[in-house]
Amino acid sequence: MQAAVGDMRAQSFYGFAVILQMYLNSNSSTQHQIFNEEESLTFFMPVDRELSKFTLSPEHLEDFLLSHSMTMTLQFSDLIHFPTGTIVPSGLHDRLIKIQNHGKSNFYVNDAQVITPNVCINSMMIKCHGIDSVIKYENDDYPNNRRIDRAPAAAGKKTSSS
Repeated sequence: MQAAVGDMRAQSFYGFAVILQMYLNSNSSTQHQIFNEEESLTFFMPVDRELSKFTLSPEHLEDFLLSHSMTMTLQFSDLIHFPTGTIVPSGLHDRLIKIQNHGKSNFYVNDAQVITPNVCINSMMIKCHGIDSVIKYENDDYPNNRRIDRAPAAAGKKTSSS
């Protein structure tokens, strides 16, 4: 995993590298089951400019990382063979990634365009590709962190109406 993080930094995907490092350094009990050295993963990493617009709490690091991954190792030369309309599972069991393949310079995962393919070159089990935005899913409250925003608002309403 450290080789992949080094590749991410070398290609200026600092934000994603920091999120991944934060997760790996956390005390999550499931961490080693999901991201162990034998796990094959492909990450889709939003550019720092777009990632900086996204609010992410520590308890959602795992969901974010899994929603931006596939549990198989895929170079861009593998991805480019997926026809438009192909649906593949993300690392998050209830989120699916839809492929829009209009050639090497016009390849999308959901609404995010792959703009920097094959970033992670020094890791055998981790491959990663830079994308132009945070991946969004239909009927998903995760990308805007609405789950986080609702809890404090609900608590505040109960307190003020009491």
